Amino acid sequence: MSGGPAAAAPPALLVLEDGATFHGTAFGAEGETFGEMVFNTGMTGYQETLTDPSYCRQIVAMTAPHIGNTGVNDEDPESRRIWVSGYVIREPARIASSWRAVRTLEDELRAQHVTGIAISGTRALTRHLRDRGAMRAAISTIEADPGRLLRRVLASQPMTGADLAREVSTTEPASVKVPVNESDCCGTITNPWGTLVMDAAGVESTPLIVTVTGRLAWPLSSVAISVTLYTPSSSVFNGYVVPLPPGSWVS
Repeated sequence: MSGGPAAAAPPALLVLEDGATFHGTAFGAEGETFGEMVFNTGMTGYQETLTDPSYCRQIVAMTAPHIGNTGVNDEDPESRRIWVSGYVIREPARIASSWRAVRTLEDELRAQHVTGIAISGTRALTRHLRDRGAMRAAISTIEADPGRLLRRVLASQPMTGADLAREVSTTEPASVKVPVNESDCCGTITNPWGTLVMDAAGVESTPLIVTVTGRLAWPLSSVAISVTLYTPSSSVFNGYVVPLPPGSWVS
């Protein structure tokens, strides 16, 4: 799948809060985005990574050298939307080659207004984060001055204390069916619920506020609380106390 010869991508800039700077080209939507800089070592499954609610408000760097090879389809998302704040890759695929692909990855990022950057130094970036830890960062296609972008990074919202569970929670209770493609209670991915449904277990997805206030209206044999929103700087429950019935289990 290819949209024909592509115009040269505009320059882009990645700046970390300790001043580390990476120059590259735009990938996805043009603009400017802020978030906590982390990396993902998966060799495959970039679509699942992008739609995993655990990456809410994070800029994710992929260590695999080629991203976008198999395009994007409508069956593999782990939730209802892309959650990453920004996306860092080394080399965008020139062609999306898969019988399941319905769009290119870059088209999907543009459609969901996700700003990304392609840089040659993903290895250096990953080692930097490994040694110094996750930190605030920004990707910009509209700011060419690293110093000015760094000042905006330092003024951006930190992840510490962020109420991410409420942000990614579904808004209405629902019975989970396959395919799920909806982020549930605290932002879990869909695969565990699909497995339970295929095992003939009845699964109900509830908004976070219903769970934490204990207003579960139906008899339950167990309660699964997603912990997929753990990040280096924020906790899933952010101080919530969740009353669990006997026999509950935590997912």
